[in-house]
Amino acid sequence: MSILEELSDGGLGGPAADAEKPSPARSLNRALLILQIVALHEEEPLSLARIARESGLPKPTVHRLAGVLRDSGMLQRDEEGNYLPGPMLLVMGTNYLRKMRLREASRSALVRLHRITSQAVYLAVPQSPWIVNVARIESNEAAPVADPVGSLKPQHTTAGGKVLLAFGDSDGIRRLLASGLTAKTPNSITDSEALLRELTAVFERGYATEVSENEDGVVSVAAPVFNHSRRAVGAIGISAHRPDTSNLVLRSWATELVATAAHISQDLGWTGVTGGFLGSRRTVLPDRERTVS
Repeated sequence: MSILEELSDGGLGGPAADAEKPSPARSLNRALLILQIVALHEEEPLSLARIARESGLPKPTVHRLAGVLRDSGMLQRDEEGNYLPGPMLLVMGTNYLRKMRLREASRSALVRLHRITSQAVYLAVPQSPWIVNVARIESNEAAPVADPVGSLKPQHTTAGGKVLLAFGDSDGIRRLLASGLTAKTPNSITDSEALLRELTAVFERGYATEVSENEDGVVSVAAPVFNHSRRAVGAIGISAHRPDTSNLVLRSWATELVATAAHISQDLGWTGVTGGFLGSRRTVLPDRERTVS
C-alpha cells in the first residue's frame, strides 16, 4: 500500500480515527502540515499534544498521519515517544543539494555552449527509466524544440539518457529493460541487444548522439558529468530541430561537450576515473586554465 493510500484509507488509526473518511488531498495536506511543524522546529522533539495544538488537528488524526510518516521514514520517535525529523528527510535534502550544486556548476557552461552554437542546450539528470531536464536555454532559431525544464523523456531514446545509461550501473539498465523499450519514433531503439551495442559505443567514445529517436527531426548530442564518487550524475547536451545536421557538425558539438563536461566534473571533485556496468576508464583531464565562462 502506498503512502497516499495509507493516508486516505485511515492508515494505522483505522477508518474510525476521524469522524468522516478524509479525502486523499485533504489527508495529504494535513500530513504535510505535520511534517512541516516537526521538521522546522529547531529545538526539542515535539509531543503528539504539541503537534495537535500547533496544527489545529484532532489528536487521533495526528497520531494516524504521524504514524504513516514514521513508517515512510519522514518522521521518527525518541525514547519518550516524541516526534522528530526522520532519515528520509536527510536523504531527500542531500539529493536536492547535490542537484542544485550540479545546476550551479553547469550554469556558465550552458551559457557558453548556447553562445557558440545558438542551439538549445540542457542539463539532465537520471530518474530511471527516464531523464528529467533541470536546466535549459532555448535555441535562437524560430522553431525551438518543445522540451521544457521538468519534462521527462525515456532514457533509451535520448542522447542524454543513453550517455547516463552507458556510464551508469547495471541497476539502471536493468530497470529500463524491465519497463520495456517503447518506440517514440521509427528510429527509436526497441531491441535490448541493439541498445547494449549502442551503449558500448557511447562508452568508448565518451558521448551519445540522438537522430530523430525521441522526436522526428530533432538531433542531439550529450556528454556525461561526473562527481567525486565517479558516478555520472548528469548529462549536458545540445539539441536542434535540424534533421539535416551533418555528422561533422555533430562531432564538433561533441568535442565541445566532452571538454565542457570534464570541466564541470572537475568542479564537482571528479579525478578522471569512471566506472560502471560496462567497465572502467580513465580520462585525461583538460587544462584547468581553460575557462567555460
